[in-house]
Amino acid sequence: MASESFQKAIETLTSLFGPPTQTTLGAAVFTTTTSIHAQAPCPAQTSTPEQTADACDEQLETFAKSKYEYFAGNAWNNLGPEHWLATWARRYERKEKAKADILKELGDVQEPATNLAASQITENHDQPDAARAALQGVFNADEIHTLHLYQIGDTEAITGVLIAAATADLYIALVFMMD
Repeated sequence: MASESFQKAIETLTSLFGPPTQTTLGAAVFTTTTSIHAQAPCPAQTSTPEQTADACDEQLETFAKSKYEYFAGNAWNNLGPEHWLATWARRYERKEKAKADILKELGDVQEPATNLAASQITENHDQPDAARAALQGVFNADEIHTLHLYQIGDTEAITGVLIAAATADLYIALVFMMD
């Protein structure tokens, strides 16, 4: 169960970036308990640490893709899933015990369009300092054991970044797309 301070950090992140929506452009925060996407909470009980990490990565990616599709809304089917998934790529993954620094991790993304989108999460926000603090409050928290950064967007004009993270009992995603 997440601590009270971590729950508050998620609420702050959601208030600054928005609740789940199907607007295609902008930002939204999604949370789901891990039991909805997995037979067992991540990290799964498997025979080796590598298998546990692989199972967590796969479960987190499944969650992330489902939130990406939801956020794209009607545009997902109108343009076609193949266009939205053509750009889908994991650009970074933070493993358990790695130093957590979400702002640096976003800044270090090497793919140019994704790097631009990642910078716009805070630089183009109405409250940039609050946005940075909210990102750090959630994605740098001790509760986070796995974090992925994904390149998203259509194959035309829309680009974005998706931050997906897992705790022992929760998946969290921040989806951001711009044109």
